[in-house]
Amino acid sequence: MNNGYIDFISYVNKKGLGLILANESLKKYTTLKIGGNCFAVYKPNSIKSLIQAYKYILYFYISI
Repeated sequence: MNNGYIDFISYVNKKGLGLILANESLKKYTTLKIGGNCFAVYKPNSIKSLIQAYKYILYFYISI
C-alpha cells in the first residue's frame, strides 16, 4: 500500500472534507451490481471539499 493513500485519508479526516469508506464493495455504486472491494471510497461533503481533495491528490502525485 502506498503511503500517499494513508496521507490522503489523514488529510481528509483532519480537514473534515468528507467520509472515507475502507474496503468498500463497489457493487453498491454500479447499475449492474457488480464489482469487488476497493481500498477506499471518498465521499466529499461538498463540491468545495471535492476540489480541495483533488488539488491535494494532484499536488502529491497520488495515483487514483
